[in-house]
Amino acid sequence: MTNTNQLQSVLFFDGQGTFIDCGSNIDLRETSFTIEFWAKRNTVNQTDLVVEQGSITGGHELHVGFRNNNMFTLAFFGDDLNTTDRYTDGNWHHWSCLYDRDRQHQGIVYDGNLIATRDSGIYQGSGNFYIGSRQGTQDFFDGVITELRLWNDIRTASEIQSNMNERLTGKEKGLIAYWPLDEGEGNLAKDRAKNGHNGTIASPTWKQMEVPIQPASHKESLGTGLQDYAYWYRWKQSLPQSSDSESFRRGRIWS
Repeated sequence: MTNTNQLQSVLFFDGQGTFIDCGSNIDLRETSFTIEFWAKRNTVNQTDLVVEQGSITGGHELHVGFRNNNMFTLAFFGDDLNTTDRYTDGNWHHWSCLYDRDRQHQGIVYDGNLIATRDSGIYQGSGNFYIGSRQGTQDFFDGVITELRLWNDIRTASEIQSNMNERLTGKEKGLIAYWPLDEGEGNLAKDRAKNGHNGTIASPTWKQMEVPIQPASHKESLGTGLQDYAYWYRWKQSLPQSSDSESFRRGRIWS
């Protein structure tokens, strides 16, 4: 697959008031999930949230994005996985945030490579699902977010890498919601998984920009148990000695 950038419509988040409210019907409580997206920051040294849901109470607020020290976080409020590295460049990067409910484990994948894991508690939050801000009032993202996908399981390396550079069809197995954010006009962020999780955009600004994403190839991503096991094993082996020694397992492979 070629990774040549293509000129496409993108939604610009201005860091002041642009965000998306996707309603309160996305339920991630006590379940495994993967959140993946492409992001391009315009500023540094400020909190830029990509995704947020729940109340600001321990274990009840999911928030994903950049802290004001430029570390990336997958957080449940007081139960957080932060990267060691700080990210200050203004380039496109692909992020995947994984949560394994059965093993109570969090993981962050950066441009297809695992960079952080830890044991965690159980996410118990609920409420409106926001893109680009905390509850529509603060920590607004400044930059561009595109191709945001929410899955009901833990994605493997082969699955992430097989289609991170191309649009989905929306029919892929396991999609809870899928927001390409490429409409080019209006204030509706369409859920192309057609599960009813359309979002309302506040203060939208649409632009044309080169993005590292190709049109959908109309193929389904399939994995095998051996591939999945090899992926999680490589994850474990690649971690620094100080990192958590547990590895992810994909429940459906061993069930």
